Amino acid sequence: MEDKISKFVDWFKSFQKEDLAVAPTRFEDCGYGLKALRDIEAGECILTIPKSIILSIDCAYNDKTFEELVINKVGALSVRAIFAAYIWYERAKGESSSWYSYFQILPTQFNTLCSWNEAELETLERKELIDKINEKKSTLQKEFSVLNHLSTKVNEHPAYEFLSTKTFEDYLNVVSLIETRTIFYESIHDKRAEIGAFLPLFDYANHSLIAPGNTDSAGKEAADSKEESKTKESPIDLQNLSLQKLFYYDSKQQKYMMKAFRKFNKDSQVFIIYCLDRDNFHFLEFYGFLPSYNPYNCVKFNIGSEEAEILKKVASKGSGENFQAKLKLVQSGLPHLITIVNSDDRKFMKSMGFKKLKEPELGLVADIELSIQTSTGEPTWEFIMLLKTLTLEEIPKEDFDLYSLDGDYFVDSKHRSNFKAAVNAIHERLRTFYNKTEEENLKAIEQITKIENKTSSEERCLMGNQYALSEKQAIQKFYAYLCKLGE
Repeated sequence: MEDKISKFVDWFKSFQKEDLAVAPTRFEDCGYGLKALRDIEAGECILTIPKSIILSIDCAYNDKTFEELVINKVGALSVRAIFAAYIWYERAKGESSSWYSYFQILPTQFNTLCSWNEAELETLERKELIDKINEKKSTLQKEFSVLNHLSTKVNEHPAYEFLSTKTFEDYLNVVSLIETRTIFYESIHDKRAEIGAFLPLFDYANHSLIAPGNTDSAGKEAADSKEESKTKESPIDLQNLSLQKLFYYDSKQQKYMMKAFRKFNKDSQVFIIYCLDRDNFHFLEFYGFLPSYNPYNCVKFNIGSEEAEILKKVASKGSGENFQAKLKLVQSGLPHLITIVNSDDRKFMKSMGFKKLKEPELGLVADIELSIQTSTGEPTWEFIMLLKTLTLEEIPKEDFDLYSLDGDYFVDSKHRSNFKAAVNAIHERLRTFYNKTEEENLKAIEQITKIENKTSSEERCLMGNQYALSEKQAIQKFYAYLCKLGE
């Protein structure tokens, strides 16, 4: 592998005039990452990547042979499938490919959720999460079936040979490669920026939102986890952090510019920030690891069915000043979840992302999601407003201040018993999403952690149990938070 990396670095340098400040290196107990070849200051530009060497969907459309073989042959092929096929197409060229040296150092095994088998996915416990990944796999299976049909044309045209031996597992691997290695990239061929682009060398950088204390530390987790160790660490200041200023495209130089978000000492591992405002499930699904520190982590539950029915009944109780005032309160507190619309506005509501359109007399729309901050247990204000709506049949106009977001009180004495009952019901309902206790998760985590040379399956089961445990702990914090509000 070291020889392949050396050849890749030589290939990359052939496009660069500047000396490199970083180099791909294997770190103990971490896998490959970028090592600082000198001291690097915060805000310093440490790597530039010429646009000419990035691998994107544009490359597929600019290759007339590939366009004729694949893109023009299948009208319903997704952007992801086209890009996946193009990667196979280029790799099949061998040394004649412009990216041959780059392909030689790319990983071939992944821990993204689409690569988990049924037993491994079951460790997540929550059915809606498992269903989400299985639905994604089903979509990927359909995409592969289209490509697989093209492979039958190999007798007509030898150029289809690059598809002839591919399996669905190969397709899952190349999709994982795309998900774990690409960065956001806008293209006329991918207007929603679904798949991104490969930036050689930059994609060797691992993720961390942790800053070391007195000394830098190399990562200690598995290669796929891409996370910094916990030795002498503290969270970085995210208040004034802008990812757009740390990584951007310079149109004059026609290069992508990578800047350091903090200081890195010589020989230490250089980290980047993959994304902000993303929960741990996102990291697990698209990158195959759980970050050890993520201030944006939250747990989301779709709990719409029963609550939506209650809200529909509330909406159909009649009119009057009190009802209209209550409806206004619901709308102000749940702008993304509840709204009153005319039937003519259905198209607009769909464009805003509402999947479940309900049409009682006033056209109440409900698509309810509970989001719990894992660090504090605090729910979104939208859900607090939802609890108010569910537990208080009538809200006297003079009591509105008691239920405002700026008020000192959440529940007054008249409604406290109803509120406590609702809190207990919500807590019990959330607990039914899981089939194991925290103690069972902890025992499984302890057993797997003791294994010295873990298999990929054991690593995935470990992460699954860790994730399920973190959700249950968040629910407990949430319960304690709501109980305190009702005191």
